[in-house]
Amino acid sequence: MTTPTLTITLNGQQHQVAEGSTLAQALALLERPLEQLAVSVNQQIVPKSQWQQAIEPNANIQVFHAIAGG
Repeated sequence: MTTPTLTITLNGQQHQVAEGSTLAQALALLERPLEQLAVSVNQQIVPKSQWQQAIEPNANIQVFHAIAGG
C-alpha cells in the first residue's frame, strides 16, 4: 500500500511529503540545524510553537535565518 503524498514548495523547490506531515518534518528536508530560523508558510510567519501542525497541500514554505540586532 502506498502512503498518500502531497506537494509542497520549500525554499523554491518542490518536494513530495507524506500526507499529514508537519512543518517540522518538512523542514528536516533541509538537513541543517533548525535553531535560529524564521519560517513562513504562504507568506505568513509561523512561530516555532506551531511547527508540529500538519501542513496543507501546495504550501509555499520559506526559511530565513533569524538575525538579532538593533
